[in-house]
Amino acid sequence: MATVLIAAPTDNEEIDVPFNASGSATAAAGRTIVALEWQIDGNTPTTLNPPPPASAAGGTIAFAFTITDSDCPDPATWYMLNVYCWEDNGDLVIESRAFSRKAEIDIGDDTLGSGGVHP
Repeated sequence: MATVLIAAPTDNEEIDVPFNASGSATAAAGRTIVALEWQIDGNTPTTLNPPPPASAAGGTIAFAFTITDSDCPDPATWYMLNVYCWEDNGDLVIESRAFSRKAEIDIGDDTLGSGGVHP
């Protein structure tokens, strides 16, 4: 079966959005990768766009995509990223990473005074 590596985000990482996710998928010997998708929680899976070319037998495909606030709308919340990889024989491999979106700091209409001191 193929192997999938999610390089970013790392497991349990706290991220700012937008965030550039990346990784790679390596086909099993004698197999080729025919499709890759990613999904966060119960959102609709997204085909990598543009889809990576089919790998050579046993080859590796690098992938990258951007996680946006629409993918994980709630700050200070944990999410699960899944990357799905299909090989030409129908085998499916799923790799997952838990991550959280950093909390936003809202200072409302206040502004910092001169020298960075709050008025």
